[in-house]
Amino acid sequence: MKVGAAPISWGVSEFPEWGRQLPYQRVFDEMAQAGYEGTELGPPGYLPLDPALLKDELARRGLAMIAAFVPVNMRSRAAAPQGLAGLRRPPLVLAGLAG
Repeated sequence: MKVGAAPISWGVSEFPEWGRQLPYQRVFDEMAQAGYEGTELGPPGYLPLDPALLKDELARRGLAMIAAFVPVNMRSRAAAPQGLAGLRRPPLVLAGLAG
């Protein structure tokens, strides 16, 4: 069985008030050291969007990108359009990693 992890397990969140956000390199290093084999994209803006760079960062640690996270605030009519627009980013990044 292969097991993946998510940046949220390291405190990485779309809420800046949660405190210090660890650099993605450290999170990837610790995921690999813990034996995880995959990760998700994490909150918008956390990981580099350049597919070549992200692919290299994952490969150096034996990690695969296996999922995406998109925060969408459906409780607020004003915030929903921004969240829904964010649904476009993950497929583009994931497609770039596959190519």
